[in-house]
Amino acid sequence: NKTATVVRIRWARRKGKAAEAEKLLRKLMASGGDGYFARFELGRLLLGQKKLKEAARELDAAKRFDPERKAPYQLLVRAYRRAKQKNKLIGELKGLAERNQQSYRIPMELTMLLAERKAWKDVRDYGQMAYYVYPASAKLHQLLAEAYEQPAPKTDLKRALWHLETALLCKSKEKKAIHGKLAALY
Repeated sequence: NKTATVVRIRWARRKGKAAEAEKLLRKLMASGGDGYFARFELGRLLLGQKKLKEAARELDAAKRFDPERKAPYQLLVRAYRRAKQKNKLIGELKGLAERNQQSYRIPMELTMLLAERKAWKDVRDYGQMAYYVYPASAKLHQLLAEAYEQPAPKTDLKRALWHLETALLCKSKEKKAIHGKLAALY
């Protein structure tokens, strides 16, 4: 009975019996209960055991079963952040940003990581997403201004100037640097 197995899996997790829960999850998947729940729970268990590669495989399978859920992305973002795997972190943040559009923190973190990599087109896209949630961030306006100065695919100096002037209105702590940038652009 699959329902009884699910109850036993949840019970084992609550009692801290990871090995038993893993065994039950694999049994559930082998008996035709392969789906979002099984893959997500198995991925979560494997993350708890510090098996990032295996956990990522299971959580990716969970994403394929239910592409709109953000929980697998959140777990992988935390895991990749801890493991300092920036390329994979960026990929998971992109997926999470698409599913959690009311958050400022996610697209802002993504925008800063992309700016470090000088991926200016993506900085523009995800920076705009963050801007729509929280338009009063001086740091965000500075990043967007830098992105619009770059040819990605072409420069847009009017937008770069607008973002720099808006950063000043947002009471940026880097006024001197912004004024220098404005002078250089004008």
